[in-house]
Amino acid sequence: MKQLRLHRTKWFRCILFVVSLGMLPSPSTAQELTAVLSSELSPYVEAFEGFRLVWNRPIHRVQLVDGQVPYLPLDTRIVVTFGGQAALATYPPDVVVIYCLSPGVTLEKRAYENRAIKIAMTPSANEVIQKMKVVQPTLRRLGVFWVSASQEPFLQ
Repeated sequence: MKQLRLHRTKWFRCILFVVSLGMLPSPSTAQELTAVLSSELSPYVEAFEGFRLVWNRPIHRVQLVDGQVPYLPLDTRIVVTFGGQAALATYPPDVVVIYCLSPGVTLEKRAYENRAIKIAMTPSANEVIQKMKVVQPTLRRLGVFWVSASQEPFLQ
């Protein structure tokens, strides 16, 4: 399984880059690429809209209903998910899944046979520290109680 760690503003360009490298089939129709949103929460909708603008082609969009994907066109070859529930939904075995906005979710390598790409959208450490200084101007030390191994570069 491939994992990409990008800043929020660059993730959708990465998807286009991956497609252009031939790592994924290049969709010729809108139904070959389907976007699945976990819900209508604004971060998911905003990320989808950013992707839609850069993709610059119509995209079939669906939203989970009670944790189930309601409909995928039969010719769907790539699914881009927005949110953890959408990433964890069940997709046909021949579909490539690109999942983002799903912290803590890692799709099993065996289940997807290297057909899953995770895009982590963690802001830069500098950006996080600057925001913390706004909220806590006197902050001098920061303790981290738990963090996954994937966050090691961020902590450094």
